[in-house]
Amino acid sequence: MRTNPTGGEKLMWYILRNKRFHGLKFRRQYNFGKHILDFYCVRLKLAIEVDGPTHFTPKGLEKDRIRNKYLKQNGANVYHIEHDRLLVNTDVVLEELELYLGLNSPHPDPPPMGEGA
Repeated sequence: MRTNPTGGEKLMWYILRNKRFHGLKFRRQYNFGKHILDFYCVRLKLAIEVDGPTHFTPKGLEKDRIRNKYLKQNGANVYHIEHDRLLVNTDVVLEELELYLGLNSPHPDPPPMGEGA
């Protein structure tokens, strides 16, 4: 069942859409078997899930465990991001995702005028 996107999901979609994140194509609300994934990159076979508070209850943790097992058995990896942490520490969360994927960090801010030219 699809739901309205949360603030964290909206932020993540802004970051991922139009190949903004390292040129990778992500799809939003991607159907994978009987599951709907928040974001999915076909090339990497990677699901990114932005998890809110219900995911951290005993029932939510068990549901995620079963879902992750299903995805893994069908060739997909899952990267979970805590919703509130994404909103508060976006840069840190994205750096962690880059490390997980083995990607170089984006270029730092351009050097001041006259340096690095």
